[in-house]
Amino acid sequence: MASQTQYRNELVRSSMSPDRRNGAAASIRSETGPLAAFEAAFERHWAEVSSVVSRMVGDVDVARDIAQDTFVQLLRRPPSPEVPLRPWLVRVAINRAYNELRGNRRRYARESRDFRERQASDQPSSDAASANLIAERELVRQTLLELPERSRELLGLRAEGFSYIDISSAMLISPGSVGTLLARAERAFRVAYEARRGGM
Repeated sequence: MASQTQYRNELVRSSMSPDRRNGAAASIRSETGPLAAFEAAFERHWAEVSSVVSRMVGDVDVARDIAQDTFVQLLRRPPSPEVPLRPWLVRVAINRAYNELRGNRRRYARESRDFRERQASDQPSSDAASANLIAERELVRQTLLELPERSRELLGLRAEGFSYIDISSAMLISPGSVGTLLARAERAFRVAYEARRGGM
């Protein structure tokens, strides 16, 4: 398994040509230069970004690919200096994860169903709770996919524990509107969730 440092070095080598290293990436803030700033950001946030995506897609390899794409975007098109980096990275990763789930919706649903059936047939008494948990996660994922992108991002950032201020900065919305937008997103999620659950 590749180490975090190997992932970082490979990203730098593969995603940026020498003439780009002083271009878009220069806006990654650091007195020691853009690549040093990128390396510091990677070391600090890689594990969290990977973990967030892994919980969403349920596949470690896919999660690493999405996390890598997120950091490639940081290299090529970093956020403006006033945007906090951590919530920005998580927002980008969440959005990419939902795109992955949407694009592979049938495959994820089939794999989830197959796994539940195997668990139920192998050890019905001890693994029933595990199978139910997997089914619930799949239901939540499918419900989130029905929501508009902004609602998904709001709910994802809030679920990861970000403050209203961080959410407003990452999403470029006013702090005063975060609570209202979150409440709307939560209501929309509940309605869609109950409709899906009722149809099961």
